[in-house]
Amino acid sequence: MMRRILLKEGTEFTGRSGATLKIETLPTQGYGGRLNGQIVVVRTFPPGEGRSLPHRHMDFDETYQVLDGIADAWIDGLDRRLTANGERFRIPSGTRHVNPHSNDNTGLRLRHTITPATEAALAYVNTLGQLMNQGRDDNGELPPLATLAVFDKMEGRTYLSQLPVWPQQRVLSPLAARIARRRGYAVWPARLAKGSDEGSGTP
Repeated sequence: MMRRILLKEGTEFTGRSGATLKIETLPTQGYGGRLNGQIVVVRTFPPGEGRSLPHRHMDFDETYQVLDGIADAWIDGLDRRLTANGERFRIPSGTRHVNPHSNDNTGLRLRHTITPATEAALAYVNTLGQLMNQGRDDNGELPPLATLAVFDKMEGRTYLSQLPVWPQQRVLSPLAARIARRRGYAVWPARLAKGSDEGSGTP
């Protein structure tokens, strides 16, 4: 049985290079374990950090807002540059992209919203936070093997952009999950307080 760690709004994790992840908003959990709402985190990256592999999420949208610094991103083949002018950058589900990251020498702080919240997305945030605290993050991001392990274990629908979906589902993700376990990358599912149907969403 997987150990579930209680996530709390306001919790902040710090990685080995100084990158941070702060939980701003968590979904509530109603009857039957149904998640209601979204996940909002504030992330900071030192200069040159935060870049992900090209990928796509099939079960949630992402929105980014730059709070400080300059972010570079890639979406469906187009390069984008975002600045701290209040602009929000939405990535609809199914869209190939590279997360906004710091290519500048000033570092980056941004707000990252995931809608709707899923068990896999919560496990991603929690696993990233735990590995940051252990000093095992990859420049403020989850190592690729750990990312694949999370979405395989939690049955999330996130895939690398360069490959067809079916070999990732049947071969790549299960294989990556086994290798990740051998390297000591645990998957950390999140546990939430009871939601608005049963009580407060914040412990």
